[in-house]
Amino acid sequence: MGDAAERDPPVLRTPDSSVYRRAREDHRVRPTAFALGAGDDRGAPHRSPVAPTRLARVLTTIDLAVPLLDAAYVFLWIPGIVLACFGFFWIVGPMTLAVVPLTLAVYTILFHYQRRRVFEPLGREVRHNLVGLFLFVVIYQLFMSIFSVVGYAQELTWRTRRWK
Repeated sequence: MGDAAERDPPVLRTPDSSVYRRAREDHRVRPTAFALGAGDDRGAPHRSPVAPTRLARVLTTIDLAVPLLDAAYVFLWIPGIVLACFGFFWIVGPMTLAVVPLTLAVYTILFHYQRRRVFEPLGREVRHNLVGLFLFVVIYQLFMSIFSVVGYAQELTWRTRRWK
């Protein structure tokens, strides 16, 4: 019975409690344990229900980066491609254009994965249309980024958005 009492210290309620002070002095509890929440029977701190998890932070960062990526695509990538077609490599150079085949390869891999894992189990057949894939990769991103930037501008200027 005495061993169990030593292994399982009591719940740490406040930083002023003698149990908390003794545990902190014995280096069994980090000083930040109280900030994270009261400990359980073993003295381990609970995660706060309102504190964001790492995944939530990563996803929030991605959500904040998407408007910047859309704006960079619209205001830098598209004009850079047009300038590169005329021989002016001020924004987009040959090494930057080397990313385009990589993008096509990624979309091709996604296409084959979805065909095997999604369409075949449903008994659906996907047409092989390489021209359609190329146009999807080039045109879809172009239109979606432009329309997204327009939507961001409407939101920032408090303008009403029209869906039709």
